Amino acid sequence: MKISSLILASLIFYHTNLLAATNLNDAFKAALQNNENYQLSQSKTKQLDEKVTQSEASFQPKLNLIGAYTRLGLPEASKNPDYDKQSHSLRFNATHPLFRGFKDLATLKGAEYDKLSQKEQEEYVRLNLYSTVAQSYFSIIAYEGDLKNLAEQESLLTSRVKELKERVLLGKSRKADLLSAQAQLASTKSQIESTKAQLEITRESFANITGLKAETVLDTPANELPTAKEINYYLTKIDQRPDIKSLQRQVKSSSELTKATKGSRLPSVDLNGNYYVDRSGKPKPSQWDVGVTITLPLYEGGVISSQVREALEKQNEKNLLLDQARKNAEKEIKVAYETFLSNQKQLEALSESITSFYAAYQEHLKDYRYGMSTLLDVLQAQTNYLDSKKSYDRMKSQTNLAWNQLLVSSADENIQK
Repeated sequence: MKISSLILASLIFYHTNLLAATNLNDAFKAALQNNENYQLSQSKTKQLDEKVTQSEASFQPKLNLIGAYTRLGLPEASKNPDYDKQSHSLRFNATHPLFRGFKDLATLKGAEYDKLSQKEQEEYVRLNLYSTVAQSYFSIIAYEGDLKNLAEQESLLTSRVKELKERVLLGKSRKADLLSAQAQLASTKSQIESTKAQLEITRESFANITGLKAETVLDTPANELPTAKEINYYLTKIDQRPDIKSLQRQVKSSSELTKATKGSRLPSVDLNGNYYVDRSGKPKPSQWDVGVTITLPLYEGGVISSQVREALEKQNEKNLLLDQARKNAEKEIKVAYETFLSNQKQLEALSESITSFYAAYQEHLKDYRYGMSTLLDVLQAQTNYLDSKKSYDRMKSQTNLAWNQLLVSSADENIQK
């Protein structure tokens, strides 16, 4: 009855953890809510949205209410009774820009491109965060796999040590064999403690990134790994990367900045109007006036020419940065692609080695029962089998990580939106 209750409790615990397990996408969603860099990037996008609104306002008329009071000092000799020693006015002033050398239009377009660039930069921060979460996530999976394999190794070694002690007492095994097994057991226990420490550090880092609890149960990825397409498929996605798209927008923004700077050489035309609510003066002045103001820059010490040259150099700088980013992106994709393929091949080889080492281990156990193998032979075969199993599990985590890095480097649509 007690055994049945324990089995039932174990099954309930297992299924509860399984249902509560957090997968990579869940961890990433949590990180988006917890990461300050991503939130700062969103804030910058909102700021640039307001910059666009401000640029649009430059096309609208401006209306002001202006009041003025002036007192004049007159010579004592002045006896003119019609001369007013003070004046005042209260007026509505309206100004509407008619032409500014196309500077307003270029500035507006530049602000829109800056906003689009920052939006892509926000997406780039998001992709980098996904990469960081994936690295932490699969590191935890790898350490947990190591602990599982080391625990199995410790259990088997403990059994072997117990058996050797009995055989040494009966004179059937050498004490040296017992000491070797005990040394392996102590080394395994040391590895377990070291791995636990690394796992704890990695879990704390995971908690800091995602805002989840350090002890959060993580979902182990499926055994089947995805198949990569031809490398050209990923290379054609370079211009879809958010960092590349951001720089493309910056190039267009710098081009508009150059146009706006060149527009400073052209005349500006403004329509001005005033409506006087109250106005002093003799004879009584008119209640309104309308006028057009034309301003043509003739000479400003060469400032405009210098600003144009500066804008052209900034435009050239953005083009160079874009070319550099494309080369770096191509390199990242190629490295990620080759790493994934290499890991896949290693995984296949390790899978075969597990099968071979396990078969050898079973043969040594069989031979040991008939006195054809020593216990040290069994221990060595056991160690080879468990080491290959540990290498396989770790390589599986690294391959999953390499796959996610490939998706990130190519900004693939398979990454959860």
